[in-house]
Amino acid sequence: MSAKGFRRPRRRSLLGRLRAWTFVGVAAPMLAATLGVTLVLRYTTEQATLAQIRDQLDGAWAYIDEIHQRTRSGDLGGGEALAQIRRAFAGRASQLSFRSAGLEDLDPFLETLGLRFPGGTFERRGDALFRGREPVGTFTDGWLTLEGGLALEAEASFTSLPLERQYELANGPFDLMLRYDLSTAVSRMRNSGYVWAIVLENSRPDGKIFEVFHPSLTMKDVSPLRNARGEPVGLNIARLAAGTVPDGSAEVYRYDYSWRNPGEERDRFKTVLIRPHRGFGWALGAGLYRDEVIGLIDGLSIIVSLIGTLVALGASLLVARIGKRELFDRVARLDASLTAMASGSYRGIPADGRGDEISRITEAARALAEAVAEREASLAGAAAELERRVEERSGQLLAAEREAMIGRLVAGFAHEINNPLAAIKSVVETARRETGRIAERLGGNRADADGSRAAAALALAELASNLEALGEPVTRIGALLGTLSSLAAGKSAGGEERTALLSSIGDALALLPRAAIARSTVELELDRDLTVRIDPAGARRVWLALATNALQAVDWQGRIAIRAKPLGDRVAVEFEDEGPGVDPGLGDSIFEPFVSSRPRSEGLGLGLALARGIVTEYGGSIAFDSRPGRTVFRVELEVAREP
Repeated sequence: MSAKGFRRPRRRSLLGRLRAWTFVGVAAPMLAATLGVTLVLRYTTEQATLAQIRDQLDGAWAYIDEIHQRTRSGDLGGGEALAQIRRAFAGRASQLSFRSAGLEDLDPFLETLGLRFPGGTFERRGDALFRGREPVGTFTDGWLTLEGGLALEAEASFTSLPLERQYELANGPFDLMLRYDLSTAVSRMRNSGYVWAIVLENSRPDGKIFEVFHPSLTMKDVSPLRNARGEPVGLNIARLAAGTVPDGSAEVYRYDYSWRNPGEERDRFKTVLIRPHRGFGWALGAGLYRDEVIGLIDGLSIIVSLIGTLVALGASLLVARIGKRELFDRVARLDASLTAMASGSYRGIPADGRGDEISRITEAARALAEAVAEREASLAGAAAELERRVEERSGQLLAAEREAMIGRLVAGFAHEINNPLAAIKSVVETARRETGRIAERLGGNRADADGSRAAAALALAELASNLEALGEPVTRIGALLGTLSSLAAGKSAGGEERTALLSSIGDALALLPRAAIARSTVELELDRDLTVRIDPAGARRVWLALATNALQAVDWQGRIAIRAKPLGDRVAVEFEDEGPGVDPGLGDSIFEPFVSSRPRSEGLGLGLALARGIVTEYGGSIAFDSRPGRTVFRVELEVAREP
């Protein structure tokens, strides 16, 4: 297929497909593995957490069952048993609060707990309550909170009361609330993990559900408590433990719900495992907030996923980069080189010495390109040589034809002029002789009294002198015609081949019209000792042609410069003018006969052709460099040797 008929197929991005397959083959499996690891980690952590909660719940159930057995055997009373359980799972009492308008409500409240103190024992100082010097409580927003030793005494009295009485105090006018310090609990899971119990729904005829022990809501009725989603949390727990759900055969139940603690801005999600204790009629619960364990795993999972994604993408990019360097870039270079070959350029295929398949294809392409380039270069050389020979032969034939035509023209021209010129010369010579003789006769006759003869003799003598001066141009024209005839016939100019440059150029300038040259400025930079190998007549014709050409370029009223400088065994003579320059379309054809950039009325275009012929005859050269405002014709001739 020729380069002209080559059509490049539509480019399909190999790099794009490489990246896509790299992502599918590397990044996708890594992302899947990361996701799988994340899911496994999350599942494993959740199961481990549930197992920990289950162990805590089972331990609490066994402890409570042991306490129950001791109460059945009479070793422990009901209040004492509940106090031990509370200390084991809720810790030591830290606060006991009840609604109070002032100090006057304290004694009635303490009496309900079975505590009696002599009057005047307690004193209120601002919002603080003192017993003697000991601070034992504070008044805040309608609540009296007992602390320290008084709180412990009140808690001991409270826990010794029957459950029904405890329930009444917690949910009656006093709205009693007992808080515990979890850090002192015997059995404790985490900051938010603890064991608590509520009375089962079916254990009370009125259907009330309340907590037996809890860090902050001891004996409070939890039947109406609902979370932000409207779920009756305590009621749901009681129903699960009572077996009122379809899966009533399960011994341990799981319940997930959301809850917002006081002072918190968002819901927290809690997982609780529930196991009923039928002996006490309680539902034991143990659980954790998910954000303490599962939430951390979720965050870790996100981090692992991000890291896995980044690693997968990095691996994909790395593999794609390696593939780009090892495969795509090499293929792209080879593709560009082959495309260039198809367009006719057979150079520049890069060497690839890695020894694989692409290297072998590249080397084969290089060998093919070199062979095609050598063949094309050979054909181009042969075509150029053939074209050069054709042009050379055509030029020779054209030059021979032109020279023959010029020879015929010059021969005819010289023949036609020489005859009348010879007659003119003969007539001028005869007139000069006769005029001189007559002038001598008239001048020697002294009989002329008025001097008329003497005046006539003087006029005739002046006429004879002018006729003699006229003979010199006629002789010069004859010599010029002889030279033209010799050049047209292919003969040497002949004569002496040694010319002083300064005087030769001066003689040529003297032949120019005086009136015209007077309006111009001619600057000479010539060494008077320079001599060149050319006959004086031929040199004058060359300088005259170049000077005339330069003065015509500046319309006979500008500046021209003539300079000469030695160049080893040659001398360069330059004629510079400030004219508009040579027409670029003429080029070297300006040295051909009858070619001129001037109007026909100012010349026939033979001056430069004649000058080149004379210079070439003596082994010299003539050339020009032209641009608007500066044109330089340069003649180089050999230095004349000493005789």
